[in-house]
Amino acid sequence: MKCNKCGATLTDSSFCNNCGTNVKIYKKLISTSNALYNRGLEKAQVRDLSGAKDDLKNSLKVYKRNIPARNLLGLVYFEMGDVVAALSEWIVSKNYQPEDNIADKYIEAVQNNAGKLDAYNIALKKYNQALLYARTGSLDLAVIQLKKVLSIHDKFVSAHLLLALVAIQTNQIELARKELKKVLHIDRGNVMALNYFKETDLLRGKSADKKSSRISKDAVAYTSGNETIIQPKSVSEGGGRNVVLDILLGLVIGMAVCWFVFAPAKIQSANNTANQQVIEYSDQLEAKAATIDSITKELETAQAAATKAEAQAAEVTAKAEGYDALFEAQKLAQEEKYEEAATALAKVNAENLAETAKVIYDEINTKVNGTVIEELYKKGEESFKAGKYEEAKADLEKVVELNPEHDYAQYYLARSYEKLGDTANAKIHYQKVVELLPATTQRAQTAQAYLNANP
Repeated sequence: MKCNKCGATLTDSSFCNNCGTNVKIYKKLISTSNALYNRGLEKAQVRDLSGAKDDLKNSLKVYKRNIPARNLLGLVYFEMGDVVAALSEWIVSKNYQPEDNIADKYIEAVQNNAGKLDAYNIALKKYNQALLYARTGSLDLAVIQLKKVLSIHDKFVSAHLLLALVAIQTNQIELARKELKKVLHIDRGNVMALNYFKETDLLRGKSADKKSSRISKDAVAYTSGNETIIQPKSVSEGGGRNVVLDILLGLVIGMAVCWFVFAPAKIQSANNTANQQVIEYSDQLEAKAATIDSITKELETAQAAATKAEAQAAEVTAKAEGYDALFEAQKLAQEEKYEEAATALAKVNAENLAETAKVIYDEINTKVNGTVIEELYKKGEESFKAGKYEEAKADLEKVVELNPEHDYAQYYLARSYEKLGDTANAKIHYQKVVELLPATTQRAQTAQAYLNANP
């Protein structure tokens, strides 16, 4: 057992030998959690999954980092058909213990079987639809949907229970008992299934009482040897009443004959009408689907056109802003405000300019940047020689931004960073000096020496 504060191994003492924390209550919590886990494991081994689930959930309430309990709870959920809950527990377990955790294998086993995972998702959606049908009173539809769910995922305990409940509501007692037996085969301790079984027993008893009552009213029972014989009252009564009954029986048989002769044709006619209606509804649905598809495509086309128009508008706006910045730079250059002109010129994207505008841009750029660069470089060099390294760095950074090939600016900027103790940036600019200047020059040799000394 590890200390919850420092992670050191605990001894029999009530205090951690490493950090001195009182771990008496912590040990008690771990012990209680493990006891609940062991009890849940025992129940799971005899397929009392509901009981196991309750014990394991209580174990995790006491100590949420009980990894074996959380992994076993995931297995219990999976065995009961609740795949989502199972994956949730295993993912939480993996987050608490990323290494050496069997939950990895469980998650991988589920995720690698894409077909089965899709089937679980479909079953869950159909179950939710069936639940909605049941709540709104469409019990026949609920039964159909639940049978589809169980054909996809036969261990889905909740679906079996819901089908049993709907069957009880619709007086399909045998169907209900069949589903409840399946539940108890999966989960022997399912309290809800056991309660439903009691309900079906009661309903069976009432049905048997009604049947017995009908026999006693319509028949006469007597004993012959070891057998009890039930005889209709009409057999024991003779005379004119038998004649009347025979006539009525003849009429009933005649009507039945007429039914069996003429009814099939009527049924076939009704079936044909229903089939025709189904075909018409199918055609209408297909037409509506085609209309929706057409509208969807039109909407996609319109969205694409709108996106294209927005892009074109943004391009026009960018070009307009570029021309405005170019005219502003030209005006500032004429006033010999070269630094401000350079700032304005930086906002211009030359690729968006027409040929005549590009000529103007190149002229201004050559004049402005050349003047600005030299002024900034001069200021930066003077500041460096005066020991004002921060000011030198600021001016020289502007120079290399405007002209990265300015070797002298790169050199003094590297030296400024060196003086300021910024080795990383100094190395960047010394490397640039080595690339720009011949190896025989003093500045290149100084730069290389610095790089060699600071690998």
